[in-house]
Amino acid sequence: MGEPMNTLKTLSITTALLFGMTTAAVAQDAKAPAAGKAPAPATAAVAPKMEAPKPPVEVADMAKAMAGTWRCTGKVSPGGDASKTMEVKATIKSKLDLDKWWISMSGTTAGKPAYKWNELTTYDASVKKWFRIGADNMGGSDNLTSTGATAGKIVWDGESRSAQAGKVAKVRFTDELTTAKEFKTLHEISMDGGKTWATTLDGVCKK
Repeated sequence: MGEPMNTLKTLSITTALLFGMTTAAVAQDAKAPAAGKAPAPATAAVAPKMEAPKPPVEVADMAKAMAGTWRCTGKVSPGGDASKTMEVKATIKSKLDLDKWWISMSGTTAGKPAYKWNELTTYDASVKKWFRIGADNMGGSDNLTSTGATAGKIVWDGESRSAQAGKVAKVRFTDELTTAKEFKTLHEISMDGGKTWATTLDGVCKK
């Protein structure tokens, strides 16, 4: 509308121009909101739906093999001391847990006082490595990793902390699924940084 306003100074405004300006003003007033009435609020943008990450298929596959209740027998040598070796029996229960991201395993030995433990196992596809954390009813804990199974065996390497001895030692656990209803487990400990190893558990578990 800047051009029509300038022509007012020339005194050559025509009736048609005046009519056009009046029509435009009326049309503008018609579009304006009524007095005292607030304009309609703008429609809020819909946030994209959040999708939960999918758990690794490797975890589900291992869970199928390990799920259920296992009855175990074996020999335990506390701290790797062969002179203290004793026979033990235990029950282990394993299941897929935490929205299928972890394999949860809990175990308890027969007799009193009973030794109890819990383990959580998962797989990180970004580094192609397995991770396992464990804790027991005597304040001890394990932190283990594995690159996976080779020739039917999976070896776990890491550290074990003893709340009783106040020490952290290197440990190596080897699990072997011999049949669909049996697996063997061998636990070893090193108190000299991995130079020498001693057996702490040699057992077999069956469904």
